[in-house]
Amino acid sequence: MYEIIPISAVRTRVFELFDEVVERPGRKVVIAHRDRAERAVLVSEAYLAELEARVATLETVVARVSERASAEPFSLIGSARLHSSPDAVLDATRADQAGRAARKFSQD
Repeated sequence: MYEIIPISAVRTRVFELFDEVVERPGRKVVIAHRDRAERAVLVSEAYLAELEARVATLETVVARVSERASAEPFSLIGSARLHSSPDAVLDATRADQAGRAARKFSQD
């Protein structure tokens, strides 16, 4: 969470607020001005650098994903890989199904 402080109070507590944000990583102090809708945020330089590094990492990841997505559209055809011959896979599937059918009909 963060604290919203009017700018007039910040003027009187600037050294105290500075110590708070520097000593407590991630601490945010929101500074409000009665004549403006936008607010300012006081954070430590280290925290700002950490946030900027995270943003840069996310931008890199998004760019890589976008490059892959735009480089070649995905096609289901040809995307699967068999580790043995198609005939061996069919033979194993047919044998498995025959065994299941035999068990099913022998129970009745």
